[in-house]
Amino acid sequence: MPRHLPTTPLAPAPQPSVASRTEWQAELDRLLTREKAHTRESDAIAALRRRLPMTPVAPDATVVGAAGEVPFVEAFDGRRMLAGYFHMWHDGKAWEGQCEGCTVIASHIQTPLAYLH
Repeated sequence: MPRHLPTTPLAPAPQPSVASRTEWQAELDRLLTREKAHTRESDAIAALRRRLPMTPVAPDATVVGAAGEVPFVEAFDGRRMLAGYFHMWHDGKAWEGQCEGCTVIASHIQTPLAYLH
């Protein structure tokens, strides 16, 4: 059985306590402070990732696409940008056996991608 599916029935989640509107607002304010800090840290990490140095691609590098193996530079097909993703799709397996993250990423890709030209 795939690891992302539970093997036993899930117990019901415990119910949160009941509080006054003032207590609830105070808890919400504390949570929002933490959420904002989390967002700022995530943004800072993303900025660092965007500033990572580049590395050259070997002139004889190839990629495999629908037409088979081609030189990497030909995969651009005249465009200045190329978006690539290694999608872990397992042919012949039902959707339950596919990579959840890859499936979510693929569902967000829409065509046409004219803005990449």
